[in-house]
Amino acid sequence: MVRFTTALRQGWTTYLDSPDQINALMSTHNVYLSKPMMDAAMAQLSQNGMVFPPAGGVGSMTKARWDTLASQLAMLGLLKSAAEDDPLPFRNIFTP
Repeated sequence: MVRFTTALRQGWTTYLDSPDQINALMSTHNVYLSKPMMDAAMAQLSQNGMVFPPAGGVGSMTKARWDTLASQLAMLGLLKSAAEDDPLPFRNIFTP
């Protein structure tokens, strides 16, 4: 999990450092990915705070976001409860 998240963070950081270069590369592999489409996708990701989190850098989540996720997973029956004593051990990897 740590190797995966490290690679994911590095990938997003590289993309954010030079999106035009990466977008050009991606469009050579998928002709349906137009520049306006990729720009719109990035705007949506930015607006929702999915790529540019408020603290902690790329790939981090705030405690409030973890709490929301835990509540959603509990509602779906995928987590016993959303209580603090129901630990998500990987939480510390992503929380600043």
